[in-house]
Amino acid sequence: MVIYDLVKMCQQAIELSKQQFEMLNIMVNNIINNKVTDYRIIEHVFDLLLDVTYILGDQTRNLYYKLLEYYKTIDVLSSMDYEKYYLEIVGEKEESSAKLLKKEI
Repeated sequence: MVIYDLVKMCQQAIELSKQQFEMLNIMVNNIINNKVTDYRIIEHVFDLLLDVTYILGDQTRNLYYKLLEYYKTIDVLSSMDYEKYYLEIVGEKEESSAKLLKKEI
């Protein structure tokens, strides 16, 4: 029963992340279309995207890099940091998946 509950909880987390990702897509488009330059708003959206990336992984790449390219026109150094953060998360996720596959084999 415990494993079933854990699986159900993970499925719910994935579903909530997908819903949040849809909202973040709208937010990113609004930032770009309205030419928002407030770094606090942009970095808050980056932080939310990074949270979703922990669950959805590489599915967030296009949206993340869309915002990243825009942010490079505002703050190149900070955008480089946010690219590094993204790559660290995706890399960790890939490493975790590889370890799980090795255990299964």
